[in-house]
Amino acid sequence: MRVRLEGQDHFINRLGRWDDPIAVAKAQAISAEIWRDYREGTLDWSLCRYKPLVAGKDPELWYFTESRGHY
Repeated sequence: MRVRLEGQDHFINRLGRWDDPIAVAKAQAISAEIWRDYREGTLDWSLCRYKPLVAGKDPELWYFTESRGHY
């Protein structure tokens, strides 16, 4: 999915295939959530909140532990 913020393109990958109705529905739900958050002024400009989790990688958890000095 491509998201354009302040004239720059950002991408959210690993959503699935376009011929998979479930993957398309998930992408549409993420898109609707981004649009809603933008309108309400609560958009996560890093887009981390909207990206699907990849096994073994959680960007928000990493930031939380890294910011407190715990590895």
